[in-house]
Amino acid sequence: MFSKMRAMSLSLDDVNRKSIISKVSRERLHTYSFDHSTTPREDYISVPDSELLAGALGDAKGQAAIEKRCREYDIYNESIFKRNYKLYQSILQKLQHTPLEIKQPPMPAPSPNNQERLNMCKLRNKTVNCLQQTNAVMYLFAHGYELVQERNPESGFNMQFEAYQAIEMATALSHSLGEDFMFRPMARGKSTQPSCPSYVSMYPQMEPECMQTEPCKLTCQMPEHHNIRDKIDYYDQKPSAPPSSQ
Repeated sequence: MFSKMRAMSLSLDDVNRKSIISKVSRERLHTYSFDHSTTPREDYISVPDSELLAGALGDAKGQAAIEKRCREYDIYNESIFKRNYKLYQSILQKLQHTPLEIKQPPMPAPSPNNQERLNMCKLRNKTVNCLQQTNAVMYLFAHGYELVQERNPESGFNMQFEAYQAIEMATALSHSLGEDFMFRPMARGKSTQPSCPSYVSMYPQMEPECMQTEPCKLTCQMPEHHNIRDKIDYYDQKPSAPPSSQ
């Protein structure tokens, strides 16, 4: 009984996939001027980034529409690759023991696919607490991490992060060190010391001149411009509260 139900489920899924492929193929047919001397191109379909962003940030109806579109296009792309690869294998078999050869196999479907690109678009544009994210980014900078626009997980360099990952990574790192990345003491009142530049370098090794100070001295009142060790030494020597007036 179970095997029959599973066979029916697989059959229904196959019917749905064929229906989607047929639907997208018809859509593509109407996107090209048709005459008897040409045939529609069978390129892979990638949803433009602008449309992914609009869908990801849209209302529930818009999000559902872009989800469906990405899913259907990925099924269509997969069908193109399977058909081309099957043809490739058939031609290889026919060319055996002949001087002819095929230079390269068919190009695989785009990776990441449309659905994966949409998921990343949602992550990169989700609403976050600006103060938490800013503190998290600065905390990771201070520990030698590098902010990148697009992180490649296959690069093997695990000291890189994207903006949307900052809070999660800073939370994990600070907890492992027994710290709280949100604790960023700021000096009160005006400082007579020269201020640091308004920017903060994305690369820890490129520190502004005002960071080059003697040990346990901060030349400005912007702690994010200094490394963790300097701040610890500085605030360890500084009273945590003003002296009592009594």
